[in-house]
Amino acid sequence: MILTNGQITKVHIVISNVKMWLRGTFNRYPSDKHLSKYLDEFEFRFNRRGKLETIFDKLLDRCIQRTTITLAELKA
Repeated sequence: MILTNGQITKVHIVISNVKMWLRGTFNRYPSDKHLSKYLDEFEFRFNRRGKLETIFDKLLDRCIQRTTITLAELKA
């Protein structure tokens, strides 16, 4: 698969947005242990950026459907 110049530019913009979001939100990059969770959140927000009116409802539904975890499990 060969990327065109326009596609490379879009990929670069997305990567830059991820880096700015992580540094802007947390003032540092997360550890390797938690990086995948932060990237999952970015992906969730990125994929729903055009549907901002439903993002809170969908997030709330997903929180309700998940089982709760303790602080010890979160830190493990």
